[in-house]
Amino acid sequence: MDEQMELDAKEGHEDVTIVESPPSEVPDPSTEDSASKTEVPTTPGSTPSSHTPTSSSTSKKLSFKECIKLCASATTNFFKCQDHIQQVHFSKDGKKLYFVAAVENGPMGLYSVQTDRGKADQDTYLSGYETWTLHCQPTVGHLPPSYTQQFSNERRRKAFLGFLSYEEAEVKVKNFNFESKKVLWAFEPFLIKLQTIHEQSSLSTKYPPFPIPRTLDFVDHKVCPYDGNIMAGVCRDELFLLELGSLPEGSQPLGGHRLTRVTENQQTHVTAGLPSFCTMEEFDRFTGFWWQPKEAFDGRIYKILFEESDETEVSSQVTFNPSGQMLVRYKYPDAGTSNSKSSLKVVEFWFEKRSQESNESEIGRSVRCLPYELRDLMPDYEYLVRCDWMPDGKSVWLQLLNRRQTELRLIVLPLSAFYVSDIQGGETSVDCPPSEAPMGYLLLQEKSDDWINVTDSFALISADSSKVKFIWSSERSGFSHLELIEATLTFPPATMFNRYLYQASVARRPLTKGPWVVMPTEIWVDKERKYVYFHGNKDTPLEQHLYVVSYAEGANCPEENPIRLTEADFNHSVTMNEDCTLFYDTNSNFVKATQHSIFAIHHEDGQPRADLQRHITERKEIDCEMPKHKLFTFKASTGEDL
Repeated sequence: MDEQMELDAKEGHEDVTIVESPPSEVPDPSTEDSASKTEVPTTPGSTPSSHTPTSSSTSKKLSFKECIKLCASATTNFFKCQDHIQQVHFSKDGKKLYFVAAVENGPMGLYSVQTDRGKADQDTYLSGYETWTLHCQPTVGHLPPSYTQQFSNERRRKAFLGFLSYEEAEVKVKNFNFESKKVLWAFEPFLIKLQTIHEQSSLSTKYPPFPIPRTLDFVDHKVCPYDGNIMAGVCRDELFLLELGSLPEGSQPLGGHRLTRVTENQQTHVTAGLPSFCTMEEFDRFTGFWWQPKEAFDGRIYKILFEESDETEVSSQVTFNPSGQMLVRYKYPDAGTSNSKSSLKVVEFWFEKRSQESNESEIGRSVRCLPYELRDLMPDYEYLVRCDWMPDGKSVWLQLLNRRQTELRLIVLPLSAFYVSDIQGGETSVDCPPSEAPMGYLLLQEKSDDWINVTDSFALISADSSKVKFIWSSERSGFSHLELIEATLTFPPATMFNRYLYQASVARRPLTKGPWVVMPTEIWVDKERKYVYFHGNKDTPLEQHLYVVSYAEGANCPEENPIRLTEADFNHSVTMNEDCTLFYDTNSNFVKATQHSIFAIHHEDGQPRADLQRHITERKEIDCEMPKHKLFTFKASTGEDL
């Protein structure tokens, strides 16, 4: 490698001169003095002149090889200052923050920290690795991720730190003597680990892991929100269930746990519960199935909404998989060719005892389909970009986008619109497609002459048979901003839109406005106090912060001036707990490495305030030999500051 660098330097690379200027003397084009030192382009298409070193600057001539080494050293030192933390989640009671981390000179694993303030005195906060609780570590020498698992991580831009995912749940298993109802599922490639969580201490009890056969490429694990004994996932392009302890302990092949397929396609290039490559890569939707909310569970029948994706007409691509040293074929459409075709279905399943004497049960299941295609809801529909259940679990919402990405529709369909098309077990008969399916509702229709950005800035506040209230991100003003939308479903004022949809009557009220943007990330709603929390760049386009604004009528938190909750001069990324009382913050800037902290939201004088609870890590100094960066502003010929 070094010989090749030397050869490149001799043959085609000139020596590089690096000019180092003290930060305090970076030229400022806004002053006359700096204009004599640096020429700033004033017309479109012009190029800046080379910087002439001043007496306060020092120059050093480096070979191409030395320049490469300098950059590599700076990059190495930078990453040594970072604590690689990902998959951050608050526990359901808000007392712990879980995360997967790779600690420098320490074990990689699944950790947690207490979220309380934990300070010894008024000025001392608990922080550092000594406050972390290690729950479990990846199995040494275990199998690497499969291509499908690796593929999913790449689409999420997520490094593999030993665990694919994890989840906290409550379980009740007769065949296993658990010391606590709370458990942590931890998913490794082809291996699932389980351990109980003790309420009164940070200790936990670990149970023997159970392997998944290599022939079952299990991805996108999700524990049932109202039954922690059951987990769903995608395996070999089908939806599967894993039941914890459903068989006598020691049963083969999963040691007392049962794996059951609940969908059957019988077609190649058709997947159930897994979004297409294009959906993951272009629209950042990484899941294709959703458990019905707990509020709708009747105690017997479990329901999962899932996407069925048909990629038969999608062109194939070939890439090289370095880890497996083999060519891999995958479906990705060439420009102008066919995309995958998506449809929505609901799978229902239930457990029936084999006999009165036995605790073992069989699974009955049925699949419900729509009597029409999604294209009937939107003639030029191309992409199913977002989807989920409504809070009451009696209907589902979906966002449909056309191919030119200039029209987006938010639609609600009642569960009764899905008819039973296939059934196994039980005595229920298969329904015929209804001649007149129950109507859905078009809640919102966004159009643009240029482009519509798909975002995650959407939150349902309330919904019933007459009204749906939600917060939505729109670019109607030219900037991305939040709006409070109330859709009325009753007649009048609702009207007929087409054969399958009613047009809801919509009232929109802006929550934010101005020459800045709300970021296209998740938003959090405090329904009790009527606040919405979001990422934005109101203070400066160079920094992302957490802001809060009230959506109550006549609130004292005006739309033009939302409250900033994070520290200035840093770029922030935040995750909040469910009731919006805590948030995890990771922040950094050009000269300071990343720091991870937990803050609590307190309300004084009717307005939220963020108070530091604890630092998860201490901020480290970046020890780089590269020159320091400094940002500056100059005025363009159009009069705008750049």
